[in-house]
Amino acid sequence: MTKNAQSTHLVRLPLSVKAEVERFAKADGVSINQFVATAGAEKLAAMHTAAFCRAMAIYAGHSRIF
Repeated sequence: MTKNAQSTHLVRLPLSVKAEVERFAKADGVSINQFVATAGAEKLAAMHTAAFCRAMAIYAGHSRIF
C-alpha cells in the first residue's frame, strides 16, 4: 500500500459524539473526515507510546508498571 492510499469506512457515532465532532472540526477549520482521521492517528500514537514505555519498563526490570 502506498503512503497516500486511502479507504472509505462508515463510522456510526452516537448523536452526542457526532455533534461534538462537528463542533470541534468547525472550530478547527477542518472537515469532519480530517478531524476523525487526526483523532484516530493521535490515538494510535498514544497506544504505540504506551506500548513502548511498557516494553522499556520491562527491559529495565520493572515488573509492575501500567
